This record gives sequence, structure tokens and C-alpha cells, in this order.
Amino acid sequence: MFGGGTRLKSVGEYDLPMCMVGGQVKLKIGVVDSDIPLLLSRSAMKKEEVKMDLENDTAIIIGKEVSLNLTSSGHYCIPIDKTETLKVEDITMSEKVTIDLKQYKDRWILHMIDIWSTYTVSIFINRKKPTNVIEALMKNWVGIFGVMGALMSDNGGEFSSDEMREVASILNVKVCSTARMSPYQDGLCERVHAITDIVLIKLEAENKKVESGSLLSWQIRHRIHCKCGMVSAVTS
Repeated sequence: MFGGGTRLKSVGEYDLPMCMVGGQVKLKIGVVDSDIPLLLSRSAMKKEEVKMDLENDTAIIIGKEVSLNLTSSGHYCIPIDKTETLKVEDITMSEKVTIDLKQYKDRWILHMIDIWSTYTVSIFINRKKPTNVIEALMKNWVGIFGVMGALMSDNGGEFSSDEMREVASILNVKVCSTARMSPYQDGLCERVHAITDIVLIKLEAENKKVESGSLLSWQIRHRIHCKCGMVSAVTS
């Protein structure tokens, strides 16, 4: 809820590293489809024991006094320090993984992508049932890289099933989903879909005697040569 009484729905939550009042912090932010400034929640301000001095336009943040700026819309603005040495080690691989299925002929390709590094694992599965997805996810991601912090997907039944939510609850994994009929909210997976389909079609045309699982592996080389910004691993 914002000043004008408008309620905006968050399209995703992300951890944003930044330098504030001389210290490195990581803000958990909600992203909305609107041109508004970055706002701090009341709970976040209470947690950091922020004390406001409205008379002098200052605030005590993380134990330090900071001069506040006033925007043209009447909001207080906290200065963000400029730094070239900001470390992002706190953001680790497998913090948030996005998954999606794409039908390819009579089988399905399950894509699992680390959002931070774009590391991708792609695997063929015969059916898109929740048990098949869970088994592939546990074997090809959790068993290798460990449990992810959050799992993002669309609203497909195989992802929003009771079985998937039960496994996520046991592993303490936060489950996130995109809005209905909004594939652009998971553009990373959609991009991988497009590249994989194009490359597989061309590879099959040129290598008719090679098994499709091997061709799926070969398309890694294509991504690297095209400099698509993806690091991939493929399992058949």
C-alpha cells in the first residue's frame, strides 16, 4: 500500500547487496510493476532500530547518524554509498532456482537454472507428473549442489502439487510462482527453452543416428560459442 492508496502486487522477492551508511547490507526487496522509489518497510526499520529526527532531517541507522534527503514527491531518501569493492559472496549458488518443463516430441525437458549464476541443468523426463519432477530435481540438483533456498516456477500442476509443496516443506525451501499467463516473469527459463529447441532441431537434422540425450548435451557447446551468458550441465 502506497501514499495514494494504491495496492501493488509484488512480482518477486530478491536479496539486493548494497553499501549503506558505511556498512555492507543485504536488503530483501519486493519488485512491483510501477515507477516508485525503493521503500523500507516498518518492520525492517524497527529491526535496525532506526530513529528519525524529523526536525533536523536526520536518522540513526545501524548506529550511525545519517542526513536524509527529501525527494520531489515528499519521501525521505537514504543515501546509498558508492563503492567499487562491494562483495557479493553472501549471494551463493542455489539461493534461488527456477525450474520449468518444455515438451520436446514425446518427452519433456526439465530445465533447472540458478538465477544468480545462470548455471543450468537440463534433463529429459518421460512424464510431467510431480513424482517425476521431484525425482529429477532431487537427483540432478539437490543431490549435487545441495538444497536451494527458494524454488520458482509457473503454476503448472506438476509444480504446484501437494507432493511438491510437501517436499519443499520438509527441506525448508520457499516456493515461489509466477502470475498466471505471465511467462515473461520467468524469462530466464523461456530463453533457455528457445535456444534448446532451435539447437536440438538442427542437431537432429545433421545427426540422425545419435540419441537425443547426447544431442541435448552437445548443445552446451553451442551456448558457449554463442556467448549466451549461460553455463550449463545436461543429463540424459
